[in-house]
Amino acid sequence: MNYKLYKTKNTFVTMVALIIAIALIACIGWIVHVTEFTPDKEDYIELTDGWTVTINDTVYEDVDLDTFTFDVVKKGDVIVLTRVMDCSIDMSPILWIYSDYTTLDVTVDDVNIYCYGQSRAAKDLSVGYGYHAVDLTNVDYLNKTLEISMEVTEDRVFSNLYAPVFMDGKLISWSLLYGHRVECLVDVFLIVFGVVLSIIILVFFANAPLVGRLLFLSMFSALMGVWSICNTDIIWFFSGGYLVHYYAEYISLFFAPVCFMGYFFSEFREWHKIQKILYLSLLIGLITFDVTAVILQLCNVVHMTALLWIFHTFLIVYFLFLLFAMIQGVRKRHHMAMLISMIFVLGVGGFDLIKFYMVKYLPWLIFSKYHSSVPLAILVLVLGMLLDYSREIYIQYTKAIRVEAYERMAYEDFLTGLSTRRKTDELLDEIDENGPENACAISIDLNNLKQVNDTFGHSKGDTLIRDFAQILKEVFGRIGDVGRMGGDEFNVIISDVRGIDLSEYITRLQMACEAYNSHQSDIEMSFAYGICYGNEENMENIRAVYHTADDRMYDNKQTMKAALKGETDKDE
Repeated sequence: MNYKLYKTKNTFVTMVALIIAIALIACIGWIVHVTEFTPDKEDYIELTDGWTVTINDTVYEDVDLDTFTFDVVKKGDVIVLTRVMDCSIDMSPILWIYSDYTTLDVTVDDVNIYCYGQSRAAKDLSVGYGYHAVDLTNVDYLNKTLEISMEVTEDRVFSNLYAPVFMDGKLISWSLLYGHRVECLVDVFLIVFGVVLSIIILVFFANAPLVGRLLFLSMFSALMGVWSICNTDIIWFFSGGYLVHYYAEYISLFFAPVCFMGYFFSEFREWHKIQKILYLSLLIGLITFDVTAVILQLCNVVHMTALLWIFHTFLIVYFLFLLFAMIQGVRKRHHMAMLISMIFVLGVGGFDLIKFYMVKYLPWLIFSKYHSSVPLAILVLVLGMLLDYSREIYIQYTKAIRVEAYERMAYEDFLTGLSTRRKTDELLDEIDENGPENACAISIDLNNLKQVNDTFGHSKGDTLIRDFAQILKEVFGRIGDVGRMGGDEFNVIISDVRGIDLSEYITRLQMACEAYNSHQSDIEMSFAYGICYGNEENMENIRAVYHTADDRMYDNKQTMKAALKGETDKDE
């Protein structure tokens, strides 16, 4: 089992904390940049009233654009706004105009000063939407008639108009950002957090378990941040391309739910059959819809804006399914943070969706421009997902620690840290798969352990066992696996003994025991051993090699006892 993520837990947590810190610093820097100056009122004038508005053949006099609504427009409708420019700005006058899937023509006393989108509209290509900065620096506009003409290029896209703003050119960035300070902060956090975390995951943790969930989370965060800066038109600050605005908003919006759904893929096996079918159907359906929508847009067959209602239908079904799945998970004490944040998002998103369609189709019921409240809810959702993921990591990490503890008990001798009988058996099986010809087994018995236990107690005997085990590891650890079979019995299994002179290693072991004894006054460390090579005659497998080594160790021990008895008889 691979516990790479768990073994690098502290590093990973530090990384995530650092990413959040970077995102917060970026947000603070952004807000400082946005609020670094306060504009004078005379340098920022909203042209809300005094307009004459013509929609096709219908004329509306003395219109206030803040409250003016009309039936939702259709493709080919022409809207013309006229008024007298009765105000001026001293520095760099800019007329800030918003178009929503329309062409744009701006004239002053019938002299054209700006146009956009006519060539694309003639080819039935999307013209996008966004702000236009019309430079009036070299235009004699005071007390002249301003005319703004727009031809609608998509069906059912809006039912009210944004008031043009007359401002000093230096206030363009302020006009974009200052009015959306909270959204700016949220968007920058979501994008920086998502992008930096994705990079770190792909570079440092690509093979770690459960990292796929965090990668989906980070991608979802980044995509929703991109969608939000498009939805609030802040993207104009980075790119004045209206098609960039259009494609970035719709592609990020369409594909973000795929990443969100991918977050739950690791739980797929735990779900019931019906849940699995619904999940796969929704996921495949959503991916198919997204890819089809992009292809149709690129081929200029159907524009993505016309498919928005299908996406919203998918989204409602998809969120209800996930909510149901999470409620089931909460019963098992899973996804509590996610469930709370999801309920919050469903509430805010549901209200936002209702407002979107009311502003679009029933403008007389709600006299306001559409501004999404979803970005803040998405931030809450991302934090909920992060908490949910952190809890999952903690649970898995705890399980991994427990499993490792069990494995350590099974494969590592608790007293010496050497391999257990079970691990030795598995190693012997591995050697047998390739044949025992190049292998070797050494059976070693620690002498006088019973005498030490009886004379000095078991704690002294345990110390002798640990010290001997340490010496064995120092001598044989680099060439083979050192194990303890129990009590005073040890072994060394060498998978490939070719080129190794074991007599040299036995000598090292004897010298290490003598050095140990020189510092001990009450006990003496000595050992008996037996060696057998896999290429010896009648060695059919590695276990035969091991048993032969064990028999030779026993013979060596008897020889040592006989020699010791002979020396004792001479002394008497």
